Amino acid sequence: MKNYTKIIILALATVLGCKTDHALGEPTDLQGAKIDTTLLYGVWDSERGGDADFRITKKEFYLVDFFETSEYKIEGNKIKIKGSEFFQNGEILKMSEDSLKIRWIEQDIIVDYWKFNN
Repeated sequence: MKNYTKIIILALATVLGCKTDHALGEPTDLQGAKIDTTLLYGVWDSERGGDADFRITKKEFYLVDFFETSEYKIEGNKIKIKGSEFFQNGEILKMSEDSLKIRWIEQDIIVDYWKFNN
């Protein structure tokens, strides 16, 4: 059952990562740069106006659909998720107050996220 879940997540992330329209604010190109983590904190979704994908706080990375809480570490523009079955290493490519673009390294996909609004 776990393998089917991973396949579904990868398929959805691949399709959603192909989006070409960007967020409302002007994203910052972050390749190799140190990021402002306060912009990173919040709830993010990959379908503008859709369900939440994950939440990042000062202390945790939480995958909403899987009720999975993990520790994470930011180094430059890299995010390392510790103990997650689904995401381990990401490269934050662009970020603004309401948009985020991450390349998930193990899955070799790029996904656009938008800040979740209730």
